[in-house]
Amino acid sequence: MPAHYCGIAALKPTAGLVPVTGAYALPGGLSDPRSQVGPMARYVSDLVLTLPVLIGPDGIDSGVVPVPLPRRTPKLPGLRVAWYTDDGIMKPTPATAAAVRAAAKALAAQGCVVTEERPMGLPEAHQVTLGYWGRKHMSHERLYRRWDGFRRTVLEFMSRFDIVLSPVAPDVAPLYRARSRPDHQYTYTIPYSLTGNPCVVVRAGTSPENMPIGVQVVARNWNDLVALRAASAIERALGGWRPASVVR
Repeated sequence: MPAHYCGIAALKPTAGLVPVTGAYALPGGLSDPRSQVGPMARYVSDLVLTLPVLIGPDGIDSGVVPVPLPRRTPKLPGLRVAWYTDDGIMKPTPATAAAVRAAAKALAAQGCVVTEERPMGLPEAHQVTLGYWGRKHMSHERLYRRWDGFRRTVLEFMSRFDIVLSPVAPDVAPLYRARSRPDHQYTYTIPYSLTGNPCVVVRAGTSPENMPIGVQVVARNWNDLVALRAASAIERALGGWRPASVVR
């Protein structure tokens, strides 16, 4: 979300790839499998450079798995990409939807097989997260049963696709101290926090107010480099980061 609001690139790595030790007092391990930490930078290439330095067990975060990064960088031609502009909960602005379509077109130009389709059960992810946050009454048993059910739904969906492309949020960054409904700003990102999938955010457009618009590039678990490669192609095609300008 911060990367989308600020027009930069960011990586949320696969859950269990990077320790969360020392970050925002996150407990790590089984206590909070949703929250992951990762790099933010102007360019996707900087994310690629930092990732090998960050991964691996640190002896503190018990949720980290010693999974090495692949030695070969994946190629784009032939990758199966699903994309959607509307999650069925919060309708995006026209400019947000246009940025996602432009990113999908950029991947198609690189040889990806692009299909407009979204995972089922996205509203369920929102309900599970409200239960996790304590804003919806739900027993622990029911919470984790519904959580596992949603994870299986996305796992099945990702068996048919290598990449999922979507908005990061329905709109650009809100005005300073503006009254908003923050819960609904996260409906596009929380599904992949629940599933632990790696996500890269990269700028793909600009709003009529001259504000940056990012898109979310999601890959299968442990395929962080696939998400980074796709995001890099979008960045090259659509410009990526650019210096901030005055908004009047």
